[in-house]
Amino acid sequence: MESPLILLANSVQPMVLGIPFFIFWNLLWWFITTVLFLIGYFIDWGSKSVDY
Repeated sequence: MESPLILLANSVQPMVLGIPFFIFWNLLWWFITTVLFLIGYFIDWGSKSVDY
């Protein structure tokens, strides 16, 4: 997600949806990981079901 390549891509100052690419890239990965954690929370990802 974050690598030295992002700094090379940002050197020409591209814009995505009207915001700088570097900010867009960070917000995009923040959104993706937030959604993955939300999905994991709702389906109890990684928890063992206990039958009593």
